[in-house]
Amino acid sequence: MFSPINFATTTALLWLLVSYHSSAAKSEELRFDADKEGVSIFDNDTLVVRYQGLTQSLNGQWGRANYLHPVVTPSGKLVTEDFPVDHRHHRGIFWAWHQAWMGTQKLGDAWACNNFTWKLKSNRTFHDGDGITISNHVIWETKHHGQDDPNVKTSPETANLSNNKSSRLQIVSERNQIHIGSLINGVRAIDFSISLLALQDEIQIGGSENEKGYGGFSARIALDGSETFTSDHTKITPITKAITAGTWMDISRHDSGVTIINHQENPGVSENKSDWIVRVKRSMQNAKYPGRHRITLSQEKPLEMRYRVVLHDGNCGSEAIDELEKQFNSITSRRSH
Repeated sequence: MFSPINFATTTALLWLLVSYHSSAAKSEELRFDADKEGVSIFDNDTLVVRYQGLTQSLNGQWGRANYLHPVVTPSGKLVTEDFPVDHRHHRGIFWAWHQAWMGTQKLGDAWACNNFTWKLKSNRTFHDGDGITISNHVIWETKHHGQDDPNVKTSPETANLSNNKSSRLQIVSERNQIHIGSLINGVRAIDFSISLLALQDEIQIGGSENEKGYGGFSARIALDGSETFTSDHTKITPITKAITAGTWMDISRHDSGVTIINHQENPGVSENKSDWIVRVKRSMQNAKYPGRHRITLSQEKPLEMRYRVVLHDGNCGSEAIDELEKQFNSITSRRSH
């Protein structure tokens, strides 16, 4: 499991790395407000981000939980979308996969919010260094893909589900920590640590079952068509298929920007390269992993992934992002839950 991170130290490092961009830092006081559905983080009285812990739906459809929305830039621009018309299942900053299998049995679809729920077992929010950490234990629950179809044959491991259509199968124990850093010279970093442990034998997850293979850590960002995509100091032209680029991807326009940083120790990262699905309109931005080919989750050693999202006002250059990535990669230890 995760071992402790000294967030006070990492925040001090962040200050040093970005301080040369401005002679003055914005004064702020982060606070949080927890309710029965989630946690809201405020900069004084201005909402910064909200963690949605309990299920939200639109007219009883596309139920989703365990994600961030709204997410706001330092100047107050809302950059995320929830229940967008073109893809109702997209939601803020989220991590999900199309494929979930137990052996040869197909389960629900967490990406599409179909036959899938996230049960929040515990939540703890606390001030941590110069920021706030939201720590969650979430159980993934689903049911057999054909559970409601009497013509579908059941295997021994899903027979109990078919006998009780209202029952849910618990397949994964997820523990995550989301650290919302204080605003430092126009930049806010949100760090994610995600740990997945199988609760059943032969649990597999994977991206979409096509050549795109999208799935994993994603952000549904509001786009107006003026955005510039940059990775590793190079302008990126989004295409339909996945692209291989650097370990960070910045999506910026004149007044706002979001950067996704893929930690160098993450699975799927090799020689400072990683795969991305990026879109110029009506879609999400995705640090793709593992792709269309499924991986098996262990019941003993969790799959661990780490990401950083940098919020800025459209003026965070590649050199500054390099330094933010370097600082993020230097955090080698992780916090236990």
